[in-house]
Amino acid sequence: MNRLRIVGNELLKRQRNFFSLAQIVKATGLDRDKDRDTLLDLWREKFLVRIRENRDYSLNKRPPFLKVRYRVIMPAKLAARIAPQYRGENNAADRLWFIMRKKITFTRRDLRVLTGASNAYVRWYTKMLAKAGIVASRGRSGEWTLLKDVGPRRPYIGDVMRGKK
Repeated sequence: MNRLRIVGNELLKRQRNFFSLAQIVKATGLDRDKDRDTLLDLWREKFLVRIRENRDYSLNKRPPFLKVRYRVIMPAKLAARIAPQYRGENNAADRLWFIMRKKITFTRRDLRVLTGASNAYVRWYTKMLAKAGIVASRGRSGEWTLLKDVGPRRPYIGDVMRGKK
C-alpha cells in the first residue's frame, strides 16, 4: 500500500477534525519527512486546509520549525483520490483474459500470438492465475485450461502476488 493511501485513510478516520503532522506520524508509524511531504501535496491539491500555523522555538540552536494544524475539506473527494484506480481496458492483461475466456483450452503461444503480449508477461500472468486457482496446466503438452470463469473483467491477482492467498 502506498504512502498516500495510508496517510489518506488515517485522515479519513479523523473526518473533519483538526490534526497535526505529529498525530499523523504517530498514527501511521511512517517517516516524518515523507508524511510532511504527503500532507503538503494534499494541501496543494486543495484536500486540506491549514487552520493554524505556529513557530516552535523550543530547539535552542536550530531555527524554529513550523507547527501546522490541518483539517480535511472534502472527505468524499479525498476518498476518491486515494481509491485504487482501474487502469482501463485493452491492456495486455485484459486481452489475455478475453482470449482465455473465449478459448477455455489454450497454450501460452496462443496467448502470445493473439494478444501481442511478451513471452515473459504471458508466462508471469498464467503463473499468477494458476496460483489463484483460476487456470491449470495440463501436463507437459503446454496446454492450459480455464477452471474458474470469474466474469468479463479480468480477475484481481494482487493478493496472490503479495502471498496473501
